[in-house]
Amino acid sequence: MTFVSSGKPASSSTAAAIDASHLRDVLRRASDPVVARLLQDFIHEQELQQSYPGAYLVALESIKRSQIRYARAKEQGRFVRSLVLRLCSILRRSASLCRAGMCWAARACTQRAARPHAPVHASNVLELPGPGAGTQRRSAAQSGR
Repeated sequence: MTFVSSGKPASSSTAAAIDASHLRDVLRRASDPVVARLLQDFIHEQELQQSYPGAYLVALESIKRSQIRYARAKEQGRFVRSLVLRLCSILRRSASLCRAGMCWAARACTQRAARPHAPVHASNVLELPGPGAGTQRRSAAQSGR
């Protein structure tokens, strides 16, 4: 039973007017997927579908559009996820290569520093003539060899 502000039960005509007002508000918001589902559940009987065919069709259209938007967003999310995973994989591989290269370079430097230098033998050294020696030729006999 419906009560008006005075606390007395409302007449059936007032209740029908309030009900019609609420139904009109629901029909205006039929493009909202939540309201459309409620409206579809309410109008699921064949008799009410024939009484409100426009509202029923608007509700079905709204639900279908909502499903299409959801499917599209889900597909886009999958695509973005695959891109991010590929990018992370590439970054991980390049970081691993950089780390391996740095380790190799560090090992090479420490090995080079730890390697003893070969002593210089006098037989391996070539003696170059001085600045004025280019004009004089020495023979093998004169040099004493």
